[in-house]
Amino acid sequence: MPILEFESRGGLSLMERFRTARDMITSSQSREMLRHLFVWLRFSQTRQLSWQRRHNTKPRELADEIQILSEVVAKYWKSSQSASDRDILRMMLSTIPRGGGDGQRIRDEILVIMRKFEIKKRKGTWMEEWHQKLHNNCTPDDIYICEAYIKFLQSNGDLKAFYSHLSKFGLDKQRLQTFERPILQDPIFFPSIKNGLINELSNYLQILKSVHAGADLEHSHDLCRGFLPGNLNALVEAVKVERTHPSPAYQETFTSFFNSVAARRLLWESILHEQHVPKVRDLLYLDIALQDQSRMMVEGVLSTSSSVDEDLDSSLLSLTSELVEILRDWSSLLQTVGINMEEWKSKSHRHALLAAAYLDRLERMLSQLADRCHRLFQPIAEQLGGSIRRRNPDKTPETWNIAMFTEGVVRGGVGFAVSLIHQKAVQAFRRSGVLPSWQVISPGSRRARGVVMIADVKDVQFKSFDCPTVLLSSRVSGEEEIPEGVVAVITQDSPDVLSHIAVRARNTHVMFASCFDLASFHQFLDFDGKDVVCQVLEQRVSIEMAEGAMDDMVDSHTSHGSSRRMEEEEEERSTPPSKFVYLESEILEEGKKVAGGKTMNLLNVRRRLPDWIKTPKSALIPFGVFQYVLQHQDNRDSQRKYAEIVKQLGVLDAEDIPSKLQDIKNIILDLKVPDEVRADIARSLQDGVFRQVVVDEQESLDCIKRVWSSVWNERAFLSCKKAGISNERIRMAVLLQQIVEAEYAFVVHTVNPLNLDPSEIYIEIAKGHGEAIVGNFPGRSLSVVCRRGSHEVLRIESMPSKSVMLRARGLVFRSDSDAEDLHDFAGAGLFDSVPLVDYEREIIGYRKDPIIQTTSELDKLVMNICKLAEEVEGAMGGKPQDIEGCWSGGSPYVVQSRPQVKRIRSLHDLMLPRSRSGFERERGFECEECGYV
Repeated sequence: MPILEFESRGGLSLMERFRTARDMITSSQSREMLRHLFVWLRFSQTRQLSWQRRHNTKPRELADEIQILSEVVAKYWKSSQSASDRDILRMMLSTIPRGGGDGQRIRDEILVIMRKFEIKKRKGTWMEEWHQKLHNNCTPDDIYICEAYIKFLQSNGDLKAFYSHLSKFGLDKQRLQTFERPILQDPIFFPSIKNGLINELSNYLQILKSVHAGADLEHSHDLCRGFLPGNLNALVEAVKVERTHPSPAYQETFTSFFNSVAARRLLWESILHEQHVPKVRDLLYLDIALQDQSRMMVEGVLSTSSSVDEDLDSSLLSLTSELVEILRDWSSLLQTVGINMEEWKSKSHRHALLAAAYLDRLERMLSQLADRCHRLFQPIAEQLGGSIRRRNPDKTPETWNIAMFTEGVVRGGVGFAVSLIHQKAVQAFRRSGVLPSWQVISPGSRRARGVVMIADVKDVQFKSFDCPTVLLSSRVSGEEEIPEGVVAVITQDSPDVLSHIAVRARNTHVMFASCFDLASFHQFLDFDGKDVVCQVLEQRVSIEMAEGAMDDMVDSHTSHGSSRRMEEEEEERSTPPSKFVYLESEILEEGKKVAGGKTMNLLNVRRRLPDWIKTPKSALIPFGVFQYVLQHQDNRDSQRKYAEIVKQLGVLDAEDIPSKLQDIKNIILDLKVPDEVRADIARSLQDGVFRQVVVDEQESLDCIKRVWSSVWNERAFLSCKKAGISNERIRMAVLLQQIVEAEYAFVVHTVNPLNLDPSEIYIEIAKGHGEAIVGNFPGRSLSVVCRRGSHEVLRIESMPSKSVMLRARGLVFRSDSDAEDLHDFAGAGLFDSVPLVDYEREIIGYRKDPIIQTTSELDKLVMNICKLAEEVEGAMGGKPQDIEGCWSGGSPYVVQSRPQVKRIRSLHDLMLPRSRSGFERERGFECEECGYV
């Protein structure tokens, strides 16, 4: 690789490094090449690689080479069609000085200044040593040296002022002395020429910046001012004023940050429309400078908040958009409550939950930023940095810098400054008791014993533990499956209480809790490999060393599955379907079971609901159609490969299973749909039910095959395996529904799943389409517990922290398998539902959402949802229901309803008072231990 060859040379210069980088990017713009170049240039920018070694460079030649490279990067940024590649190119540009300008003047003007003030070129003086460096090896360091010398003169010769300024940019006396042209002496103060020298050096500083300053705000704006629209110039000027005269007021600091972001948004339009590459380069440098200013503004928020006592172009703008929404929501909340912690304590619990939601969302955004950066660059930094270090005569980069490469990149952005605010606010709220330190999502049997293992659930979900295990997991997305043998999961993440893993934990009596106190969580990490007892104490979990043999622990290791088998006879399963598509009116007339409970429940409940509750129009591709397509003569080869891989799954090691599951899904996605099936599906899509929906036949078939293939999702495979269900035997129908364009979506459990209290209804609400709730999109929904009958809001469990709301239209192809109907098996959520048109994602701001900001609006919506839930439950024979629905145009819709999975080990454990007029008995709950109904 040219990078390694270059860094192994005995003599080199910054100019030659930039020339090599230019040659490399010109030869290839592959993403891998761009990532390597960024890492290399970042090591160079942070002085981890020598800027010159036994080599002199004329400033003019260096300036020309820098200009060529920066314009080449800008050219490829402009021509790239990949947002991710553009992001890397933009980051690369931030490591490169601007170049151009008049490099020769760097040499000439320092001599003019020395002659003008009769500063002799005497060897061994500071000014002469600096002059020699400028003459032979001028670098970006000279900007900071010049600034430091000006501050030295302004302070009447205070050396502390000189070295203090240098230290801000990673320079010190030792660094000056190790230059190829070393600066060994301290600067000299000239009282008689102080003011004149300051003026001349200030002008000279601009010459240095014209060559070596890439993202200097003042200089970048001066270069772009002539071709920017007036409103953008005005915004940049406002940002510059705030930069030099920062406001001490909290709200004004937020305003300054928003001005900076608004300027970048307008600037983005100019960059996209500009075709002249040098102007594109200058606009990108201005954007980088404004981003740096945004970071400083956020740091300003941190300093003014002490009274609290506490893909990228497009993906970068998306990140900024979310950050703006979070900070605006936060600013609005502070206007309501104030920034004094005592004021928070006197406010309602609702405000504390809002604060928790905003902080949760902020932490998630920052984690995503850091994770993405780590995935992109850290492996390359370790590989490339280590290789350079082994060949480099200077033995650089240093090992600590290689290990901390990604952290250094993140620290230079807005995200790190925001993370400081986040940490400070969280600490203050936790200390004051405004926010809880724990959330117990599933108490399990309230006591669990096992050996501690530190691992994210996703990384071990295919494993099976022989010994009862307590997992300490930093990250939990909500989609994971709890591994066999795990008796407790403690995480510092905050998954939704209705996420897949949360439902699984409750159904299998696995303890599952979130610990928001990072100090406590980090203490738990010391238990790694040790035998511990976890115990739920009110709303927290204690973890202590266990005593006695593991066998002494009763009921700490609950089996997660049983040898459950599908109930249908093989003969019925192998019978070809009578029809390939059923319209609504035909499904209930069919003599045999053609769909799962999702379809049948919806059709049955529709006939019994009052007119004010609506249901979406639908059609059905029944059981057996997938098997018919797979076994068709056109797919003989695919069927053979399918059977071979399915057979292999029983003997594969855990780490090999995910790739084989993907192979099976790919086979299904590539199946040829026979003409007779195509024709029936096309006719149904043209039926009056969907006449108003524009449907592409091939896209519809692709969606259907994606639903079929979801039988082999990782979480579906793992859940079915633990339950003793063969995925191969699962029959999958596809329910076609017209999407309701919803203002709010909701999921209702008519018995509170958190405590199994039948007098409580549990509701989760999200803006937009319901996939944001059931699809494990990051963040929590608005969670409310209500009293049955009176519909009174008893408590709000959580305020929303979802990042996006989903807009949807057209059709959705919903999975409806027979596995979802098995007794005591929560099959819902294992399989995919696929929209014909992908969801549109819109970043949410909650400060203007009426149900978040106004109690009466929330109460009104909740009352209607409770009434709907009771109607549906009554229509389903009084059995507890898990209902998905939405609110659109002033009307509630039921999208689906199914029996609520319940596993009550003992009603005595629930500690429900008997004063409820035997309500438990009326509701028909059966105790698995004593048979009490």
